[in-house]
Amino acid sequence: MKFNGLRYFIFFLLIGVNTGLFAQQKNTSDGLQQIADQEKAAYSKLMQPREALIVNNYDLKYHRFFLFADPSINSIGGSVTSYFVATQPGMESIQFELYKTLSADSAFYHGSKKTPTHNGNVVEVSFGREVPQGSLDSVTIFYHGDPTSSGFGSFGREFHAGAWALWTLSEPYGASDWWPSKNDLTDKIDSIDMFVEIGRAHV
Repeated sequence: MKFNGLRYFIFFLLIGVNTGLFAQQKNTSDGLQQIADQEKAAYSKLMQPREALIVNNYDLKYHRFFLFADPSINSIGGSVTSYFVATQPGMESIQFELYKTLSADSAFYHGSKKTPTHNGNVVEVSFGREVPQGSLDSVTIFYHGDPTSSGFGSFGREFHAGAWALWTLSEPYGASDWWPSKNDLTDKIDSIDMFVEIGRAHV
């Protein structure tokens, strides 16, 4: 009798364990599905058409960054040189998006210093001449200020593993939170060079 009782005990114990494992697997599956649904909804919202802030009359090809940043301070500055091809006739200026907490100090075009205008979140540099349609040209903008963060962490600053760190995702329209950019998902540059100077304490 004791042997039979032990068999019944083991039988019901195994049923209980299996039921618990099934419930746990179901809860995990439900949790993963909920996360997937939330990510899908967030992605769909972010991919909705966005009102263009700038005149889209050029095709970006290349960026060269010279940046100065101290991870322990919420500040950034430097220059961005952008190579582009004019896609429309009569192009006499270029526009970039740059968040209003940042300042465009100056610009250089063919070695000539230009004074950019910064209205709202749009920076414009006038060339003083027309760029022929289809021709490759470039402009350099110097800027500085306090970056902000929007979207999926456009500009992140946090204390990590005993030291300050900077990071960015800039998705999907967060690039202009920390540098003068086009912010157009349909215009993909071919390449970049990035040079960043930080304090010796962070090396």
